[in-house]
Amino acid sequence: MSWVILSEEMGTAVLSRFVDTIPECTVAIVGGQDEAAARTIQYVGDTTLTGIERREVFVDARHATTPDLLTTAGEKEIAANVGTVIEMRFADSPGCVYGEDFTLGDIVTVDAGIYGKYDIEVVSAEINYTANKRDIIIILGSESTNIVRMIKDVAKNNPILRV
Repeated sequence: MSWVILSEEMGTAVLSRFVDTIPECTVAIVGGQDEAAARTIQYVGDTTLTGIERREVFVDARHATTPDLLTTAGEKEIAANVGTVIEMRFADSPGCVYGEDFTLGDIVTVDAGIYGKYDIEVVSAEINYTANKRDIIIILGSESTNIVRMIKDVAKNNPILRV
């Protein structure tokens, strides 16, 4: 657990956006019993996805004795790998200053109220200066989730690129 806590209740940040449905993996490759070429392999998830949309994870399920158990193991792994993106407005306060107490790449604790409490990485920060005040927008989440979103945004704004 981090000693930096971002929370509306504590007055250290204001929640702007919360998304917890971005999958970090979309296809589970589940390995069942046996070894090498004799090992049962089953694909679970949206196998029609390609390119950057398709993110795979391998699941070692040697204990699974039926196709249903392989499917269940794959579905559990996909469900466990859902990404979280949290956007917060942060204002420096005594004892908690962005750039000194925490910065990009650090893990901080976010109390997102009804959404729960997370130990999560700072993946982006936008700092705006106005009349002796810093206004900071912090994006927290998994790096892979943020990179995928960033690439999609670039592609959407540039008709020459295809993703």
